[in-house]
Amino acid sequence: MSFQAVKLGDFNRDGRSDLLFRRNSDGLLSLYLLNGFQVSSAQTIKAIGADWNLEAVADFNGDGTSDMIFRRPSDGRLAMLLMDGGQPSGLRSSAPSA
Repeated sequence: MSFQAVKLGDFNRDGRSDLLFRRNSDGLLSLYLLNGFQVSSAQTIKAIGADWNLEAVADFNGDGTSDMIFRRPSDGRLAMLLMDGGQPSGLRSSAPSA
């Protein structure tokens, strides 16, 4: 069960890109906080299942930290994983509008 690099973002507000990996078999996320080319820390995040697609990484709540948007193809439901300093700070989900 291997991880695939999926997105870049600044997850710890240091002004440098960090690397996000995802294991498709179970949706587990692995976040590598980078200091240039060096890994300053790595962690796994069990946030959402394998039946969700990672659609976007951006600062959605304006706090200077990259967050993640997921979409479940089976019903179109969206979920936002808010991040704070490289740690998840909340998961919000909404039903698709008709």
